[in-house]
Amino acid sequence: MKIRFAVFFAFAILAGGWQPAEAWNATGHMVVAQIAQDRLSQTTQARCTELLLIGALPTESRNPAALFLSAACSADDSKNSADVEMHFISLPFTTDGTTPRLPKTRSNIVDAIMECVRVLENPAAPKLERATKLRLLLNLMGDIHQPLHCATRCNEQEPHGDKNGHSFMLGDGSSLRGFWENGAGLLKTVVTRPLTADGLAKIAHLKQQITTACPVDTVEGELEEKSPRKWAEDSLEVAKGYAYGISPQEVPSKEYVFQAQEQIKRRLALAGYRLAALLNDLFDKK
Repeated sequence: MKIRFAVFFAFAILAGGWQPAEAWNATGHMVVAQIAQDRLSQTTQARCTELLLIGALPTESRNPAALFLSAACSADDSKNSADVEMHFISLPFTTDGTTPRLPKTRSNIVDAIMECVRVLENPAAPKLERATKLRLLLNLMGDIHQPLHCATRCNEQEPHGDKNGHSFMLGDGSSLRGFWENGAGLLKTVVTRPLTADGLAKIAHLKQQITTACPVDTVEGELEEKSPRKWAEDSLEVAKGYAYGISPQEVPSKEYVFQAQEQIKRRLALAGYRLAALLNDLFDKK
């Protein structure tokens, strides 16, 4: 069945400002890719490998398993200030009734995902363009499930928002955004590229830990949701309910870290499951 993306942007307020960091770190993106890869059909895996080999970097292994994981990081590796808007959407919420005053952006992650799908489902699109969009999609599907890539807190002091948590500083010297990008410590394992057998094993271990905490059958209802906009709104709710459950300059408590990691496992798992479902729908049509 062809996925139909619901489009309802009328009430969205989008925010700009260059965001220098990634959504998840590289380890997080590769974990999402691993979760997805394990659920791809053989046809989808072959089609993805064919496209990812087009313009593959010297630092990327030609091993299909490793190539898929590395490709999920390539949009961050090559990202410049002109590309950044595609990697986030600033859905605002206010803590004191202040009316958000956020400038509109030229693009956002919801639009970017929908454009990737549009190109990938068009057999007439040039292969190089499809290959580029596939790499971007692998990355963006991780990004949109990172709560702080979809939310910005507004108040009287920051009516323009806190740059998706980037200006929200914690007592340990990190930003709230950076704390969540690193999985609240869950993604601290450094996996070097080109991927080696050791690196693949580390990613597989993290993947197992995350999917054990959030098996696919526990989120089947959420997997029915096909709208990238709704995915972003769900990330906003996680940001409001969990990520921002700490005060500026506060050192994260053990309880906060635990709750953050539990939510992060769920977001990473959902990202991987949804990515697999989307790719199978695109490349393995019956």
